[in-house]
Amino acid sequence: MILAMLYCLKNKIRFVLYSKDANFGYKDGWNDFFESFCESTTCFIHHRFNVRWFTTRTGQNQWRPKGTFMQIFTKFIKLFIPPSRYFTQDLWHNFVNRNMLEQEYDIPELGIKGNFLHACIRLVELTWRYNASTKAEIEKIMKRCPLPDKYVSCHIRRGDKITEWDYIPLEKYIAYIEQYKISDIYILTDDYTVYETLQEEKPEWNIYTLCNKSDRGYEHSNFGRNNAEEKRKRILALFASIEIMNKSALFVGTKTANPSVFMSIYNPKISKGIDCDGNLFVEAIKSL
Repeated sequence: MILAMLYCLKNKIRFVLYSKDANFGYKDGWNDFFESFCESTTCFIHHRFNVRWFTTRTGQNQWRPKGTFMQIFTKFIKLFIPPSRYFTQDLWHNFVNRNMLEQEYDIPELGIKGNFLHACIRLVELTWRYNASTKAEIEKIMKRCPLPDKYVSCHIRRGDKITEWDYIPLEKYIAYIEQYKISDIYILTDDYTVYETLQEEKPEWNIYTLCNKSDRGYEHSNFGRNNAEEKRKRILALFASIEIMNKSALFVGTKTANPSVFMSIYNPKISKGIDCDGNLFVEAIKSL
């Protein structure tokens, strides 16, 4: 979404958000968790015809798009909901594109003047604003995991991520964190065995997590089958983890997982990459 917004601002295209049936929502999409920040629509046509590109990885840095018929057919559909000039799939390969890195952005009304990273950080500041009920729920969840003033946080992804990238060995995280001489560690993970293994490997560490004992790796297809209340609970726990990581002295993540990539534009000053030296968000775009 941040990439789409930035592309639209750069090219003077009106950005309108449709999120009513977002897979993370339970009633109103974006506004289930966040405050509004732009014009939105609930037109039912977007549910069926406004889609992201469906892609299949065919090799390193090569992607084969699917959905050409859908792209053509929506030109006809858009006649019924003017003034929709573009749907997401019309511009997808323009904004999910490493060429975005090479541009400068000057949008004074939003306080943006600088490079790609500066612009994206600013857009996160303007959009990532929890509504009152979300804030209250996050604070309640965070109290279940009391941490000292100074700690390291990290994100260790497992589950279906293996279908896209190899898992990063836990030993690599351990070696990276050890150099900072901090023994209080918070872990965002989708697999409780990660927590158990780290406890065995580093008994001198105080390790914290909100991961449930029953979690054995995130599977997106399984998440989609949860009822609305279960989805909401899991999303709120994720947001609580993000806020816990945001308060840490150091965050360690990877350019191949979305929570890690997001942290590098949510709090870039503390974010480090286990698999790259630069900003994780920028490095992820470079790998497209």
